Amino acid sequence: MVHFSKNLVYYMVYEVLDQNWTKLENSLKNATNFDQIIKLHDEFLDACLKETLLMDHQLFKVLSKINSSCLIFSKSIQNFTENMKVNEHVNIEGEDTQENLTSLEKRKNRIMQESHATRQIIKEQSYLRTIQKFAKNFDNNLREFMNQANQQYTKYDSHLNNLMSRLDSEGFYGTYFWNN
Repeated sequence: MVHFSKNLVYYMVYEVLDQNWTKLENSLKNATNFDQIIKLHDEFLDACLKETLLMDHQLFKVLSKINSSCLIFSKSIQNFTENMKVNEHVNIEGEDTQENLTSLEKRKNRIMQESHATRQIIKEQSYLRTIQKFAKNFDNNLREFMNQANQQYTKYDSHLNNLMSRLDSEGFYGTYFWNN
C-alpha cells in the first residue's frame, strides 16, 4: 500500500503537475494577448486532468477504491495502536514497586507491557483475518487497476506507461498477479 501510494503521488505531482506547470510557464512567456493566456491555461488544465486519470471514469473509480481501502486500513491500524497504549494513569501491575523507579525505568516497563500486549493480539486469528482481508481487497483493486491501465496504454500515451513503470518497477506485481 505504501509503495502504491508513494508512487502514485510522485507520478501525479512530479510527472504530471510539475511538468505541465513548467510547460505552461514557458508557453506564457511567448503569449501576446489575453486570449492566448486563456487558451494555454485551458490546455494545461486539460493535460493535467487527462494525465492524472481524472477523465477516465473506469480508472478513476478503481483508484478511488484503492485509496479508500488504504484510508480504511490506516484508520484501522491507527485505532488498533491507540487501543494498545497502556495509559500511564491507569494502575500498572506492581505499582507499589514502581514508585521507587526512575521515569526511564517506568517507561521501559510500560513499553515492555505494551509490546507484550501487542504480540498477544497480533497472534490472534481475528487480527490475522482482518489484515488478510485488507490485503486481499487491496490486491484485487490493484490488479483491476493494473489490468485496465495496461489495456489503455495507447489511449493515454507515454504518461500512463510512466505510472505503470513506477508501480511495477521490478516486475513484482506482474509476477504476483500472474501467479495468484
